[in-house]
Amino acid sequence: MPDVHAKLSPSSSHRWLNCTKSFDLIESAKVPEQTAGLAAEEGTLAHAVLENLMKQALGKVSAAEFKAERKRLAEEAEKLLGRPAISEMEQFASGQVEFILDILRDDPTALVLIEQRVWVSEQCFGTADAIVISGDTMYVVDYKYGVGLPVSAVENSQLLLYGAGALRIWELVYDIQTVELHIFQPRLRSHSEYVVTADELRSWVDTKVLPAIDEINSSTGSFCPSDKICQWCPAKAVCSARANAMWGFLLQEGMLTDD
Repeated sequence: MPDVHAKLSPSSSHRWLNCTKSFDLIESAKVPEQTAGLAAEEGTLAHAVLENLMKQALGKVSAAEFKAERKRLAEEAEKLLGRPAISEMEQFASGQVEFILDILRDDPTALVLIEQRVWVSEQCFGTADAIVISGDTMYVVDYKYGVGLPVSAVENSQLLLYGAGALRIWELVYDIQTVELHIFQPRLRSHSEYVVTADELRSWVDTKVLPAIDEINSSTGSFCPSDKICQWCPAKAVCSARANAMWGFLLQEGMLTDD
């Protein structure tokens, strides 16, 4: 899988799109990004299992190549989790595989791209788990292996950015009118979807994404603290805007006094 990281990654876009000053704070405070824990390592491994299954289903690898990669992944999974887990991971991944194969059954000419790098700008790029184009519809499919809260595809900025990046490339070849976003989170039995038109997606990039990137690059952004925006921010412990917002909330609720 690609290991080059974007300055403005789609996965953290809910923060930087809405709190454009947070990037300056993270850099000035020299706050390291959060290190990957066991759940993140397990998720990376689960994505590799999904990718291997998809390549087999699409005939992109030989039987010998599939088995060799499966053996390697099985060993990694057992080492990481302390138990055999490859069959369970494959079972969880099968729903997304079947979803894509169903599109192909309806349209054998559909284009299927796995682990596709897409760019919105020089600083904003990422790797989509799957991009599928059938007729005038482009599907952006994302796999979440977590067992926390279900992740909604509705107005999901990470998937919207993947879709916008893919649209920049493939609208030159296909007459894409509709973009469907899909998030599979099989361990929570969740499949969320959201549909936008290609025009709506382009407008969102022009009115929301590019202005936010300009603010970040020119250091003219603003803070916008909230529970959701601050949740995964590595600088939240040293953010005065967040502290002031929390203080104001406690005063408003009568939990503190300003004496």
